[in-house]
Amino acid sequence: MDNDVLVSVLMPIYNGEKYLVEAIDSILKQTYKEFEFIIIDDGSTDKSYDIVKNYEDKRIKLIRNETNIQLVDTLNKGVSLSKGRYIARMDCDDIAHTERLEKQLRLIEKNNDVAVVGASIQLINEYGKKGRKYFYPEDSDYLSWCLLYFSPIAHPAAMIRKTMLEGVGGYNKLMTHAEDHYLWYRLSQVGKIINVNDVLMYIRKHQDNVTKKNVRENVEKSIFVSKVVSKKIYGIEIDKKVMECIRLKVCGKYSYIKQAIKYVGDLYDSFAAGHKNKYDSIEYIKKDAALRISTLILRRIYDFRLWPSMYYSLRINKLVFFDLIKLIVEILVLRKGNTRCY
Repeated sequence: MDNDVLVSVLMPIYNGEKYLVEAIDSILKQTYKEFEFIIIDDGSTDKSYDIVKNYEDKRIKLIRNETNIQLVDTLNKGVSLSKGRYIARMDCDDIAHTERLEKQLRLIEKNNDVAVVGASIQLINEYGKKGRKYFYPEDSDYLSWCLLYFSPIAHPAAMIRKTMLEGVGGYNKLMTHAEDHYLWYRLSQVGKIINVNDVLMYIRKHQDNVTKKNVRENVEKSIFVSKVVSKKIYGIEIDKKVMECIRLKVCGKYSYIKQAIKYVGDLYDSFAAGHKNKYDSIEYIKKDAALRISTLILRRIYDFRLWPSMYYSLRINKLVFFDLIKLIVEILVLRKGNTRCY
């Protein structure tokens, strides 16, 4: 592998023998073939290392950590060892669509201001049975708005421009369990974050998922990132309890939900003020913000004190009730994935 390689696929492993062959084979069978495949075994105690060692494909670069140094340090180690212009993330229990690298590379090569390209995903279970699809937003401005509420790029489906990744300091160890959410925020400050609309990754959900094991810490760290985004991008300081209300819709006190409704309106106003010439982006956010406010009110529809707050929702989007019905139909009847931040 020479120094002109464009793509470095980076896959950490820790005791991932069960689904490892499927994950590796899905990369080796890509339609775009000129890549290096950096696989780092992070001190596994199962047969993961031996499984990879048996592959004879010259694109594979196998590295072994003598002790388990955890995901973030392993990722940063892989980035430092990579030769590619772009880092394509891969998890050892997922399956990549055969055209994943080709489609993402085509898009990021055409747009020098793009920092990361994600993709839509489809869930699979431990047996490989396909489930629900999630179509993430494509618009860069809309995705920046989404950073307030969740991580809008599926980490295992991301292709990242290496110079920008290194420019923001790589993965932040302090943000472990929300390192991807924080990274997308940092990258959004130096370039665009976008998604391919096609399903290019099959994300496996099973009992041993790292995310599933660390749900509470993931949520805590992600809410912290949301607070940072609110302050740094929109200039609005939001109390943790209020951000939890906005994010999780678990609001507790009446005062928290009242503040949450107002803050979503303020965040929309701040976004609209900074994107006056971007009609499409504003329309996306207009619908999203109004839906968020309406949903907060509907969660406590019995509290008459909140009914006047529907003003905030109607002020932003007069068609909010129509959009609310449409959202419910999509989720409960059509079973569609997330086509919007909400």
